Amino acid sequence: MITKWMGGSKSGAVAIGAAMAGLMVAGVQTASAMEGGTGFYLLGSRAHLSGVMPGPGGYFSNDLYVYDGSASVKFPIGELVLDGGLEATAVVDLMTALQVLPVQFLGGTLAVGLTLPVGWQEVSAAGNVLDPNGNPIVGFATSDDDFEIGDPVLVASLGWHSGNFHWQLGGLLNVPIGSYGEDDLVNLGFNRWAFDLTGAGTYLDMVTGFEISAALGFTFNGENLDTGYESGTELHLEFAASKLFANGMSLGVVGYHYQQLTGDSGGTPEQQTLINQLGGFKGRVTAIGPSAGMTLPLGDRALSMNLRWYHELDAKYRMEGDAVFFSAAVPLQADPRFATSK
Repeated sequence: MITKWMGGSKSGAVAIGAAMAGLMVAGVQTASAMEGGTGFYLLGSRAHLSGVMPGPGGYFSNDLYVYDGSASVKFPIGELVLDGGLEATAVVDLMTALQVLPVQFLGGTLAVGLTLPVGWQEVSAAGNVLDPNGNPIVGFATSDDDFEIGDPVLVASLGWHSGNFHWQLGGLLNVPIGSYGEDDLVNLGFNRWAFDLTGAGTYLDMVTGFEISAALGFTFNGENLDTGYESGTELHLEFAASKLFANGMSLGVVGYHYQQLTGDSGGTPEQQTLINQLGGFKGRVTAIGPSAGMTLPLGDRALSMNLRWYHELDAKYRMEGDAVFFSAAVPLQADPRFATSK
């Protein structure tokens, strides 16, 4: 329980300690923005052709994700005020193996896969705890960085198509066995089970070269296995549009909106008090930016590449910055479009 500030007394020391605990909650939550916010879902991971299910066979894709952002932290804790800032940088590589099965299920095509993230992150926080008159009581600065292996993610999806219209329903299950330390500011693993359900649709006209896609999903988070902290349910909406050219190039626009629907809960008494003061600590952020793509023959296969930049704005209880994806995908079997006649 957070006590009131009583200058120089033991109660004042407890209040300062509670304020510092509040900073760490904010640090952990905003640091997780490097991995798609308080949830494990990575914002911007579904973009162009998100509703299109490829043909039966094996596929490998790689997404290199680079994020740089910051956030200001200023809110009351009892009669004190926490005034500081956070900065975060992440370089994460996500490798995905996908198998599209040659069977029909519920009228659609079934695919299963596995994603493994590995990468480096750095988070730093600095600022002051202020008394009721706005005078600094104590300053603080902390930072952490590490290269880690994250939680593996199980993938399953169903895809359908009709003419120029394509749509998918997909699920992601986060398996909490990646790198995690309860006292670390940086963690690539989330130490909790989580499930995401997303529906995506694409309109693709190969005659005009016009493509538009959108994906709407919900992330349901379990309780942290060590701390008892539980993030709320999240909504994410992603969109993309592009013009495909005859030479294999494409140019377009991409974006996303994230909104936390229910508040966080659990954790320490200090964390729960802070959560209540902040109305559930429900975050939001919006982003938009350009994209460019290229499809190239790679022997008897086709290599698809895409570069996307998302500039974030209107963030609340989240980092706000810039995210860049470089995505590449290739089928593990020969593509008949590039087969050599014998």
